[in-house]
Amino acid sequence: MSSSGVPATAAWRKSSRCDGGNCVEVASYEAGVAIRDSTVPDTHLTVDRASWRQLLQAVRIGAL
Repeated sequence: MSSSGVPATAAWRKSSRCDGGNCVEVASYEAGVAIRDSTVPDTHLTVDRASWRQLLQAVRIGAL
């Protein structure tokens, strides 16, 4: 586990909408989901799984 709470072994995945430079990356791990900007990989936002599901649903229905 890293000092940030995200396991060092977490696999970061890039968004399928990545344009080659400015990408959103996501890592799922036991305690939740971490989200980061690929241009600033040393920082990230962590959310629990329920919050992640709510965010994805809001995006899917166009609420965001």
